[in-house]
Amino acid sequence: MTDSTAEATPSPLAPTLAEVTANLIRDLNTSIEELTSEELNARPIESGSSIGFHAWHVLRTIDNIVNFVFYRDRPFWVTEGLHEQLDLPRIDQGTGMTDEEANALHFRSAADLVSYGTGVLEVVQPKIEGMDEEFLLGTTQTRIAGRTAERQRMFSLSQVVIAHGREHYGQIQVLRQLLGRPSLGS
Repeated sequence: MTDSTAEATPSPLAPTLAEVTANLIRDLNTSIEELTSEELNARPIESGSSIGFHAWHVLRTIDNIVNFVFYRDRPFWVTEGLHEQLDLPRIDQGTGMTDEEANALHFRSAADLVSYGTGVLEVVQPKIEGMDEEFLLGTTQTRIAGRTAERQRMFSLSQVVIAHGREHYGQIQVLRQLLGRPSLGS
């Protein structure tokens, strides 16, 4: 495996992937920054998750995929002790949680999540920007919902980080509208 942060030439795709990921994080932050704690934790669709859960889940996924799965670095979430500060799971990121487990999570404030998002952005954007072609096209073991699979990093970035993140962003927009807030688009 190439250490794409070393002397290798970044892939021509890397800046675009980094910017699309950064835009997702910025959009998530914008979509939650003015919400109250009550709005962040509300479940206007009884069988659904809260806005806070969706935002936290996407940020944790980006943090874990880029930092831990790709580089075997500790996620920003853990290095900063955010699990302790915010009284949220250390390892779990929402994938595979039961509805009961997900709905039991409480998000104190939008500022906490926005701060986490800003930290994730600062850590992962340069890592993605520096990925060379060999690294991006290479594979890594990914464990999702209890199943382990060998996946190409490009696939993980485009599908698990970006497409999956945008799906949750869309859910946040619907929940915002149900709470009487305007949808922010994408």
